[in-house]
Amino acid sequence: TRLFSVDSKPLAIPASSWSLRSLLETNDVSGEAVTTKDVHHLASLAQLHVSDKDEARVVEDIQRIVGFMKHVQRVDTEGFEPLYSVVSDRGVALREDRVEEGVDRDLLLANAPMAHGA
Repeated sequence: TRLFSVDSKPLAIPASSWSLRSLLETNDVSGEAVTTKDVHHLASLAQLHVSDKDEARVVEDIQRIVGFMKHVQRVDTEGFEPLYSVVSDRGVALREDRVEEGVDRDLLLANAPMAHGA
């Protein structure tokens, strides 16, 4: 356990059982394989186009991301309080929320490929 200080208050943090580097260095992408069909489905949902020449690279990238997330899910977080906001305990003053004149909807959507609910 290492001691850190936050706002002059000692904060005990357990020693890490993992590191980001160890998660990034892994090539374990076991589990369901991502297919080109999956890539095109995701691209369609995001309204993106994936060219045939980029398919294999995108499949590999998504498999790495999924593998990384599986490793992150295995990290032991016992003893750590959930972090809901990085600024909640820091005395950071956020601006006051207030209603202001918005931008015209038609102006905002002028370059959009499709607009729903028009």
